[in-house]
Amino acid sequence: MKKNILFVITLLLIIPFSMEAQVPRLVHYQGTLNNSDDTAFTGTTDLEFSIFSSLKSEKPLWAEVHKNVKISDGNYEVFLGSQNPLNLSYYEYFLEVKAENVNSNNSRT
Repeated sequence: MKKNILFVITLLLIIPFSMEAQVPRLVHYQGTLNNSDDTAFTGTTDLEFSIFSSLKSEKPLWAEVHKNVKISDGNYEVFLGSQNPLNLSYYEYFLEVKAENVNSNNSRT
């Protein structure tokens, strides 16, 4: 009987950790996209998201492309990590967003 109780307790301790390991690491990101003349972009475009360790880094730590993102009055939203797993530690990073076929000012934030 004691073995059964220990088995159940062990199972109850292990199950939450295995369930946590299966949760995808996603970041809900909302942004705005303006044309180079500072007017809001409306339409669909591909957006490339890259994460860097510093403002001057040339090689991204992580990157992914979201195809045909719908943008309305300059506003869009995506889930970072949905195309390429986002396995970064909790440090300060810089995000760069590039829009295909849109003449805009890209910068890292």
